[in-house]
Amino acid sequence: MIAGTLVAVALSGADVALAILAAGVVSCLDLLLIGHASRRLAAGPVRGRFFYVAALAAKFPVLIAAVYVLVVPLAMDPLGLTLGFSTLVIAILYAAVGQNRAERQGATP
Repeated sequence: MIAGTLVAVALSGADVALAILAAGVVSCLDLLLIGHASRRLAAGPVRGRFFYVAALAAKFPVLIAAVYVLVVPLAMDPLGLTLGFSTLVIAILYAAVGQNRAERQGATP
């Protein structure tokens, strides 16, 4: 996300970089909520699971509302927002590859 922001400042200006940064922050918060709720659902007591299911269900309208606020009232650059949201996918893939590599190195005798 930081590298994309720096490249956007160099190539396109501050408006694209601000959009990348804003979308990156929103997507990171979204991922943290998904991770927290799914861990609680998997390991938590049965009694408290409804709250986390409701949080996951409410996450989608909140995410759509956040994107709407970024696009319409704040008039952020759509290309920058797209790049910012896509950096999270790239970061997840990079972390998964690194974790897979670490597991393979630890599993070899």
